[in-house]
Amino acid sequence: PIYFGNIAPHEKNSKTRFVMIGRLSPNTRNCAQLLEAIEKLLQENITDFEVCVIGSGGMEIPEHLKKHIKKLGRLNFHDMYHHCMLGLNKPMLLEKTFADVYGFSEKDTVVYQGNSLYEAMKQAVAMDKKVYAEKCKALRQYAEDVAAKSQKNLAETIASIEG
Repeated sequence: PIYFGNIAPHEKNSKTRFVMIGRLSPNTRNCAQLLEAIEKLLQENITDFEVCVIGSGGMEIPEHLKKHIKKLGRLNFHDMYHHCMLGLNKPMLLEKTFADVYGFSEKDTVVYQGNSLYEAMKQAVAMDKKVYAEKCKALRQYAEDVAAKSQKNLAETIASIEG
């Protein structure tokens, strides 16, 4: 699903909200990297953010980090879409490997490599409204391109079936 009607452009909030989808587990490298990034942000007195975690898992969160991490648990698709989705034009933080595979770029996403999640989160928190709006606009264009390509593929498939 990529089209949800005419969605008003999203404006950057004063409190940056990150959404993580996946299992919250101490055995997952991404979770350790996330906690380390949050710790570094707090050490720099950067506190105007929260991380919402969608998914299962029962990883223990250090007490001093808990007010910045909101565990939402497993959600149905409707509720999950409310928090994040390409069609809702909310910029993401993506590791470069995933950004490349799915066609995202620095124009529409905050792209990071390897262990640089902290730097990407810091960049997102510090991002001004103008840059955020530009990313939203580029993301909307990318979503429209993906939707048009999907519609074309569907039309070609139906035509080939009909003979």
